[in-house]
Amino acid sequence: MQCEYCQQHISQQLELSQLLWLKPVTPPQICETCHSKFTRINSAHICAGCGRSGDYPRLCSDCQAWQQHRALLHNRAIYHYDEMMRWYFEQYKFNGGYHLHTIFAAELSQTLANKCLVPIPVTKHTMATRGFNQTLGLLDDNLWIVEALRCKFYDKVAQSKKNRVTRLQTQQPFAVTGEVQAILDQPVILVDDVYTTGRTLYHAADCLHAAGVKNISSMTLAR
Repeated sequence: MQCEYCQQHISQQLELSQLLWLKPVTPPQICETCHSKFTRINSAHICAGCGRSGDYPRLCSDCQAWQQHRALLHNRAIYHYDEMMRWYFEQYKFNGGYHLHTIFAAELSQTLANKCLVPIPVTKHTMATRGFNQTLGLLDDNLWIVEALRCKFYDKVAQSKKNRVTRLQTQQPFAVTGEVQAILDQPVILVDDVYTTGRTLYHAADCLHAAGVKNISSMTLAR
């Protein structure tokens, strides 16, 4: 197998438990050298509101603005949205690379185990053209996933195509599904692929709050 990034051959070492118990083996999509190029965020030096990397007294200027109107989500992200992560999302989301969802699956499963997760939905148009919800794709089936949100519209301009001002001016695109009734008393973690301005996650949180969910935070792969 070749690394998706550097095209070098990947040699996979099987663990003894996989051999003895015939555990399913997920082939690596990138080599260890290339995987190490993804830059982890140091959680000791972040904004407490959005997880942005930096030495802030507590909140970055964006979260100070959000705090004037609502409770903060206290988002946590694992990786920097840098050149390597841009490459990943370009391949995964826009070039038909669904198989790349496995790169971070084990890490996210460990981080989010036993937590009530509500993934950000995609529009029907995105499902028809891309074929999958990129956030759901990052989450293993063994996690506690509740699809409590849906998109109200068939199509919308993708967030990746908008500038910062346009993103922040986006109107509420979400509505709750019947599944929300089962999580009203649960601490809920909204999950998205990337935190950019926070607009999408705060729209989702507003929607869940209005339905009666009281305890909401968020988690993203990248920031």
